[in-house]
Amino acid sequence: MSKSDKETSVFRLLLFAGRYALGFIALLTLIEGVKQYAGISLYRWGVFPQDLEGLPGVFFSPLIHSGWEHLWNNSGPLFILGTTLFWYHPNRALKIVGAIWLLEGLGVWLTGRPYFHVGASGLVYGLFAFIVAYGAMTRKKTHLGAAFLAVFLYGSMVWGIFPVRPEHSWEGHLWGFVVGAAIGIYYARKDLITIRFNELDNFNYYSESDVKDLDWEYTYTTKEEQ
Repeated sequence: MSKSDKETSVFRLLLFAGRYALGFIALLTLIEGVKQYAGISLYRWGVFPQDLEGLPGVFFSPLIHSGWEHLWNNSGPLFILGTTLFWYHPNRALKIVGAIWLLEGLGVWLTGRPYFHVGASGLVYGLFAFIVAYGAMTRKKTHLGAAFLAVFLYGSMVWGIFPVRPEHSWEGHLWGFVVGAAIGIYYARKDLITIRFNELDNFNYYSESDVKDLDWEYTYTTKEEQ
């Protein structure tokens, strides 16, 4: 394969991995545009903790933002981290996103302060934590590189999991981070176990009776033979 063919293949893979993040950001932009144009408020579709009427927000809150600045702050990390996830984990990426989405929302509903929590920030924190935790656990060069890149670009946002800015939903940040890290550790452990078993399958085990002509280095005797 020529250099140009390799570059074309990488570009196609990147486009394939990035289309999901771009599509999601386009959906968020459309929702915010309609909201702004129609002059309506969608806060009631956010998560309102410990209230059954606020429970549907678990499904809808990541789609709603408080304004263009809020959406813009989430769009960059969503694209970079989302593309990274679909690049390295194409077969499980949707499961990971869905788990972070729902579990982060449930965590906020159970423990959050009594006001409407909206925005995709929890999802951003979950993706960040997953990528870092998975890379740190597996220590594969590619995944460790992705983890270092995520820390380099967005490591400072870890302060958002603490209540230093009460006007932000730090509960959403915290739960997204915890859920993402837990899922990253789970899949890392699962993959490491699979790798270990695959490595064992590559070994051939022989006994002395299996290979007659082999000059065995060790011999074993019983107490009666001594």
